[in-house]
Amino acid sequence: MNWSRWLVCLSIVSPAWLTSIASAQLVWLVPETDVDAKVCVHTAASAPLDGPDLDKLAAVQLWRICERRKVESVAISRDGNSVWVAATAEDSGSTYCLSLDCGVSPLAGESERTITHAKAQTSADPSTWRPFRDSKRLPLEIIPKLDRSKYGFTVLSFGRPQPNATVEVFGPDSCKLIGETDEDGCAFFDLPHSGLYGAWARSVDLTKHEFGERPYSRTTHLSTLTLPIEVVPRLKLTTN
Repeated sequence: MNWSRWLVCLSIVSPAWLTSIASAQLVWLVPETDVDAKVCVHTAASAPLDGPDLDKLAAVQLWRICERRKVESVAISRDGNSVWVAATAEDSGSTYCLSLDCGVSPLAGESERTITHAKAQTSADPSTWRPFRDSKRLPLEIIPKLDRSKYGFTVLSFGRPQPNATVEVFGPDSCKLIGETDEDGCAFFDLPHSGLYGAWARSVDLTKHEFGERPYSRTTHLSTLTLPIEVVPRLKLTTN
């Protein structure tokens, strides 16, 4: 894989596994390995982004985590029906993050505020998988790790591991896996193939608040992670 050049942009082209995800409120930062090497912003796979959706993404805050955990705020540009940010060749192992407040909507006679977060790792090298660990800017975060031949996804809610959280993982060849985090907030998976993977999780806060003078009874945080993974084959045991 060549991850030497980067561009973050909005695109209606999506990986095949995104078409199996029903939630239109999820936002994904998706690395691509084409000639231009892009990290594209996606929402609902079935709905092209236009009008209000583009306006929201054009105003969203995006961060890049570079070496030594240096965090940079990345300026987003809008050109026609695309929203993008240019990146340098030196940060091919960077982590990109964003948060998007979807506002308050009706929920079974009450109201709910939904905030969605997205993160992308731009390299398949586990040593570059940097956590953001900023609970104010990214209250719900998924952190990948490699433990021998298994891949783990740790869910942090406001900086703390979230046990018993459901994690859904999508990947190449229609791969779909569902797991639950342990007491350390991590769910482990045996991934079948190398390729581009996505994972998502949610957390719900039942504390009542107001947003723009609109009261709401719960806050739902949705978080996605996308990254290329090179599956490490299991070591075969041999006997004499």
